[in-house]
Amino acid sequence: PGYPGVLALNLALGAAVLFLLWRLGERWFGPPVGLTALALGAFYPPFLFHGAQPMRETALAAFSLGVVAAVSRAAELGTARAWALAALVTVAAALTNTTFLPFGLVVVPAGMLWLGRRDPRAALRAAAVYATVFCAAYSPWPLRNHARFGRMILGSTAGAASSFYIYL
Repeated sequence: PGYPGVLALNLALGAAVLFLLWRLGERWFGPPVGLTALALGAFYPPFLFHGAQPMRETALAAFSLGVVAAVSRAAELGTARAWALAALVTVAAALTNTTFLPFGLVVVPAGMLWLGRRDPRAALRAAAVYATVFCAAYSPWPLRNHARFGRMILGSTAGAASSFYIYL
């Protein structure tokens, strides 16, 4: 697709970021915070100056906010279906950039158990659904790595390097 395709992709991701900033800010803290988050995001310099490069701040912010939105929605609904969808969104982020893997694999289930300590059985069921879907959806990648390289590599070694480079 070349430059126009990358620009269009980053434009779509940027629009998703702005929408999620507004929506999450409004839902959690009220309309003024949602509008402030939207305004700050709209003028965030890396979104403006790095729009021609894929997998920069726009993509990472879109994946991050997508995971936060899916997990927070699942926490609101508390259904197995919502947790399965949150796991799939988190897997998509982890497959795109390995730096999301520890969050999705460890932090989300641990947070579910901690936040659900008033009803431990429900929290355990939700964490089990999430972890099962996450592991089932993510497992083809490490299995592929084992078949290809002869050792277990959970993700891409380029994931952390790209994030490190981006934030230099």
